[in-house]
Amino acid sequence: MWIFENKPVNSIDDIDPKAIGFIYIIVDEDGREYVGQKSLYSKRKRKFGKREAAAITDKRKKTYEYIVKESDWLTYTGSNKELNEKIKEGIKFTKHILELCYNKKQLSYYETKYLMIRESIEPGNMSYNGNILGKFYPKDLL
Repeated sequence: MWIFENKPVNSIDDIDPKAIGFIYIIVDEDGREYVGQKSLYSKRKRKFGKREAAAITDKRKKTYEYIVKESDWLTYTGSNKELNEKIKEGIKFTKHILELCYNKKQLSYYETKYLMIRESIEPGNMSYNGNILGKFYPKDLL
């Protein structure tokens, strides 16, 4: 279960319908944390089958459509392998939504902002995060 503004979030209906994703923090019982971003929806391209494509008389028209559906955000526990292993072993944790985002740039910006504010990759920090934007690593700060 996610927590946002001290209220439980149990479904997509508990979130602003204009939001496309959010920045989250997962904190385990030892106090270690993981900051990340998650999209509320997944979008994929579906190519038309032979019959559908044959029915298109104008060759300039697309032979595919986009399918948008709700992602697995409700059960998501981050992409960090170490954190997910501990969760499988039964460690207790809490999931908090820090910020709702309304476009992809906001997702990247706010994730970076919270990683920097929380000093996630600085020496001595017990964060699960191993890098920021794939550019900044703990070894760079020694």
